[in-house]
Amino acid sequence: MDVIAAVRELGKALQQDPRYDRFMAAKTANDNDEALQALIGEFNLKRIGLNELMNASERDEAKISAYDREVRDLYEKIMTNGSMMEYNVAKHDIDALTREIQGYLTLFLNGEDPETAQYEAPGGCGGNCSSCSGCH
Repeated sequence: MDVIAAVRELGKALQQDPRYDRFMAAKTANDNDEALQALIGEFNLKRIGLNELMNASERDEAKISAYDREVRDLYEKIMTNGSMMEYNVAKHDIDALTREIQGYLTLFLNGEDPETAQYEAPGGCGGNCSSCSGCH
């Protein structure tokens, strides 16, 4: 089997993984969540408006401050939306899988035995969450 054929087999296996299914379902749910999409659209427009205000030759600090608050409030609403929260968890999990696969590939390219090599994620979890940005 050549390398590309093996990668295609890996692709098939990835698409059978429950993390892939969860990620794709969360992505679709985000795309179909009209309230979330409206918030994202409003956020993008406010952010553009804020950038324009900040780059204006005569800055209106009160207006900049008001727009900044609105942008932050919209961001908070987006990030606490149920669809977005599920998407972020699913994305975290699929990214972790991707990093693990890349880690194994790096081991193999450095000459490690594919039958016995063990990938260890850098900075693995020590159980103390005080210095961690979070698992999810």
